[in-house]
Amino acid sequence: MTAYRIPLPARSGPADVGDGRFSVERWACGVAASWEEWPPDRYTFALPNVGRPVFVDHEEDQIVTSGSAPADVGVARRFAETGGLVIVLIELSAASVVWDLAQGKRNGLSIKAHLDPPPGGGPEWVHIAEVSLTSRPRDPLARVVSTGQFALHDWQVLTGEPVLGQA
Repeated sequence: MTAYRIPLPARSGPADVGDGRFSVERWACGVAASWEEWPPDRYTFALPNVGRPVFVDHEEDQIVTSGSAPADVGVARRFAETGGLVIVLIELSAASVVWDLAQGKRNGLSIKAHLDPPPGGGPEWVHIAEVSLTSRPRDPLARVVSTGQFALHDWQVLTGEPVLGQA
């Protein structure tokens, strides 16, 4: 097994989220999957056209005094495939996770996916169920590459798709 350290996002906006009301700082852009882990001769991504939940280390529930509650920390709003990479734009809803990214605690990305053989054969379809922030992604290229205003800019540069309503 190869050990590696996921570096800090190459382009990070300020991590000051103040009183919990944060605007552009809640965005992150990253590589959710690459051809290194998902070779195109075996897999084809069926990219979601709606948001997918974002978790920390694939933990879907958190324990609270009354039992358990959903542990999502944001939403993967958009997906695009370009140059052998699946690019994702994430909107975070937990200020503590924005700090984790800024401090380099969880800069890797991991997807939970379901495989579906296409009718008639060919590469299996990959349906993304969720995205997780982690310190140990299975795919060494899957990581957050930018945060804040830089994330919105990088999404547009990488995909050619503008982010409407950006601050």
